[in-house]
Amino acid sequence: MLVLQVLAVWQALCGVAVILKVTPGYGTGKCDKPQARRAAGLTGCAWIAFTYLTLVVADSGEAGAGAEGHTALERSVSWAVVAFGAMFSLLAGPLLLTLMNGQEKLLVPLNTVLVAVAPSTHAPGSFGREHVKPVNKKCP
Repeated sequence: MLVLQVLAVWQALCGVAVILKVTPGYGTGKCDKPQARRAAGLTGCAWIAFTYLTLVVADSGEAGAGAEGHTALERSVSWAVVAFGAMFSLLAGPLLLTLMNGQEKLLVPLNTVLVAVAPSTHAPGSFGREHVKPVNKKCP
């Protein structure tokens, strides 16, 4: 679960960076766009919320939780985190509307690698389900 913890730290850093660095940029000078400032702030908050959810999934995997509904929730949260990170990589990479700056040329590939490695730490098709115990169907 170390990969999920690293991903969680990365998400927290990205969320804080969006809130502290990107959001204020939409309220200065010619770029006074209050709606864009709100959207950027909400994106940072969503990233921080995904940090918490990723840590919950990582901690429950280490504790060995076993209820079927709980692992289904873990799997859903895990894939939502991966989808959010993948969409960021697409929107900040190949679908970017402007040229990348020096930071983006490093950070977008790093995000892509972290998001791609997270599901590969589990068996194929079972992201977040590694601790489901097999059911013994034999009658006594």
